[in-house]
Amino acid sequence: MSSQAKANTKATFLPARLERHSLQADVAPGITVNPAMIYLARLQSDASKRTMTSVLNSAAKWFARDDTATWRTCEWARLSRVAIIGYAEYLRKDKRLSSRSIRNSVAALRGVAREAWLADLMPENAYRKIKEDLPHVSGYQIAKGRALSKDELLAMLKTCDQRHNIRGLRDAAIVCILSMCGLRRAELVHLDYEHIDWNTSTLTFIGKGNKERIAFLPAAAQSRLWDWCDRVRGSHEGALFFGISRGEAITEDRLTADGLHYIVTKLAAEAKISPCSAHDLRRTYATLQFESDVDILTIRDNMGHASVTTTQIYDHRNLATRRKSTEVFEF
Repeated sequence: MSSQAKANTKATFLPARLERHSLQADVAPGITVNPAMIYLARLQSDASKRTMTSVLNSAAKWFARDDTATWRTCEWARLSRVAIIGYAEYLRKDKRLSSRSIRNSVAALRGVAREAWLADLMPENAYRKIKEDLPHVSGYQIAKGRALSKDELLAMLKTCDQRHNIRGLRDAAIVCILSMCGLRRAELVHLDYEHIDWNTSTLTFIGKGNKERIAFLPAAAQSRLWDWCDRVRGSHEGALFFGISRGEAITEDRLTADGLHYIVTKLAAEAKISPCSAHDLRRTYATLQFESDVDILTIRDNMGHASVTTTQIYDHRNLATRRKSTEVFEF
């Protein structure tokens, strides 16, 4: 099929050349109502905002047939059920995205459509078709990332100890909190000293979805965290983890998510283990609990998940078990 024919086929889902029409709100002259802007503003997590911004930018380019289009310029009020189905099919066939990625895209578009309807920019019947009549995106992919073994965790902690500096104390505490408390990357970098309760061995903080969470500190994690706070950080209020300069001086800047990623990947290389990310340490936390036969509802609560379906994704036992099962064929 020619490129022109493909373009015409795609245009059946949403016109390539959209009519220009005003999105001006009656409530305040001169203020442009953009349903996508409202949708993004409602998201609680900065990571979710970045992800969904990218999702909506990609969708805007496809709907407008214009590589310069963004979520700011797309006329979202013209979204339709057929348009979204067509885009989902494009993501599946042409982009070969995973079912989970396609479901994220559809969820974002459904959310934007809702905001368009609430702003009186989309007829209710058009929104209802999007809300209730979109087909379910089926499919399942093998979980990405990996879970570390206990030997690999010990190798990372040993590497921290061998540094004999404040960076080693900080990074050991970070590894323990990620792998033994199961915090997300964004949750760790937003921890403050006052979130620690030394008497109950807990961390109480606001996690994803603006939900208050309690994470329990095992003895090893509390010991490493105490070393960092007692010997280096101090007990003043504010960020729990700071950046450290090359001269081994603590900066006044809170550790960032990108900085945390760099710390974990560099530490893995120094420890001479397979590459891993900060989120792999969270996967390790879940997998070690599964291996210890902790029930999935408890693991769900420990990880701050809303659904056990999400928790199941973090179970990395299955591949190892399947691999071990093939040993019966070794003669």
